Amino acid sequence: MCGGRNTERRCCRLYAKLKQKQPYREKVTTSLAVYGIFAVIGGIKGQIGPAFIDLQSICDVGLEEGAWIVTSLYIGYTLGALANGFLYNRCNGNLLFSVSAVCLTVIVAAIPWCTHYSLMVASHTGMGLVVGLIDAAGNAEIIRLWKTKSKTVLVGLHVIFNLGGVISPLIIAPFLMGNADQSEDITTDLPDQIAISTIDRMNNSLRHSTNFHQRTSANNTSENYESENVSRIYIAYSISSVFCVLHTLWFIFLYFTKKGNKRSNDDSQMTMEHSNDPTQMTIEHSNYPTQMTKEHSNDPTQMTIEHSNDPTHLNEKVNGHSSGQGYTNNQEHSNVLEPSNGTVNDYSKVGAARPSQKVKDTSGGHIPRELQFLGLVFMVIMAAISNAIDFSFSTYLSSFCVEFLHWSKASGSMITSLLFIMVVLGGTLSMFLTKCINSVIYIGLQMILILVSLILLLLSINFHLTVGVWLSAPLLGFAKSAIFPLIISWTNKTFIRVSGRISSAFFVGAMGGSSINLFMLASVMESTGKIWFCYVLIVESILLILFFITTVILSQYVKHWKRKQAAKANENESTYTFTDG
Repeated sequence: MCGGRNTERRCCRLYAKLKQKQPYREKVTTSLAVYGIFAVIGGIKGQIGPAFIDLQSICDVGLEEGAWIVTSLYIGYTLGALANGFLYNRCNGNLLFSVSAVCLTVIVAAIPWCTHYSLMVASHTGMGLVVGLIDAAGNAEIIRLWKTKSKTVLVGLHVIFNLGGVISPLIIAPFLMGNADQSEDITTDLPDQIAISTIDRMNNSLRHSTNFHQRTSANNTSENYESENVSRIYIAYSISSVFCVLHTLWFIFLYFTKKGNKRSNDDSQMTMEHSNDPTQMTIEHSNYPTQMTKEHSNDPTQMTIEHSNDPTHLNEKVNGHSSGQGYTNNQEHSNVLEPSNGTVNDYSKVGAARPSQKVKDTSGGHIPRELQFLGLVFMVIMAAISNAIDFSFSTYLSSFCVEFLHWSKASGSMITSLLFIMVVLGGTLSMFLTKCINSVIYIGLQMILILVSLILLLLSINFHLTVGVWLSAPLLGFAKSAIFPLIISWTNKTFIRVSGRISSAFFVGAMGGSSINLFMLASVMESTGKIWFCYVLIVESILLILFFITTVILSQYVKHWKRKQAAKANENESTYTFTDG
């Protein structure tokens, strides 16, 4: 009962805040728009796996050439993230999102019609560039809007992204090509051959048959198979394009709304400045961080000086003086922090009151550069391997189940959707579990679960256990759900502060690792057998655990080094205080 009342009060306060405070309302509407476009790009990413075989068929290529389609997507993704670093601070955010959504609309609508292989690769590169730009800009926009409160909003952003990946495989499943007659075309002895289409088989029978009745029957059967094996993924891709158009209009609306609000605010501010109130005068100093307001009261010599950058909002009354250089230093108040020109006085006297200062950054900014660099390298490698496993598994899972396990394409889409469902649930649960469990231990547990899920997949295939395959995919989805953001948080806490450049290093490393792994895995599967899909990912998960153990050892060494340096600093400070006393 009490909980219901608290929820009702929170909702009322939120509604009042949205209604009364225009800046807060703009933050919420912009965040919702970013959430929406992230659901769209998550859906676009999620439908690539189920549509992979159809894309190969459209441009008439095998697995090894088809791997370049997905690889080009992640190459473009990396370029888009780099482009965001150049464009984000130079362009209006709403315009950047709207132009990107327009480009994405055209590219997504064109992909199902790219019958030439080069066009298919180029279109996926362009799509990856735009999606990478939106992804990086969306994260930056949420951080800019919510600042210190952005952690929960960011987690929600990635949950929405994966939610799009849950829905899109279900949407595209009815429009995929029907399976060929697998009992004749695909055998367990030759799992790596692309299925010979039924149409070709019928054409061969026509050439070798002289009987008119047989020829007519074969033609009818060929037409039936042809109708079943025509890809209609353009319908699903058109749906994605429509959502891109809607979000384009949304961001354009936000742009003009914000522009109109800014103009009205400027007009109201000018009206206030030109009012007939002679009792106030505002003096703004552009060269100083201080803001002085002279209030004409009964005492014409009284002036209030407010330091806008001082979190304590220190007010000092100066009688009979005008201050032009920061704070004045009165002898009777020598124990108060009064910097001049933005500098902090050095306190050497015992008993002098020290003002509250910001806690020194403990994210590794004062550890040796060698340790910073080494820690960053190990973290980026872990992020690259984990994302390589993630993207390779989600991209090839559907085609692996269809071509090697002889599942229907609808089942392949269903298991991909189930994978993303567990990613969403795992990401949501990680927000609560990391409050109970140390985040480093949680990362280790997730990496072990990745290895367990891949071993379960391999054993299920060898022993023909379909249930095991259905269990292994969602288990891996849960295991990989929070590794990447937790690795970034671990880096920021232990080795080095994660700035824009460090974040770009993580992003480029992750996308680069994914691109290389997708092509390498496709080549291995094409040359040695599709069962190597499991073997390669198991080896990579073992490497991931080994790098994790090495990084934990390095992290413990850094913590020991920090404690040692802190002890030395405390000892020196106590010695200095004793000598000064």
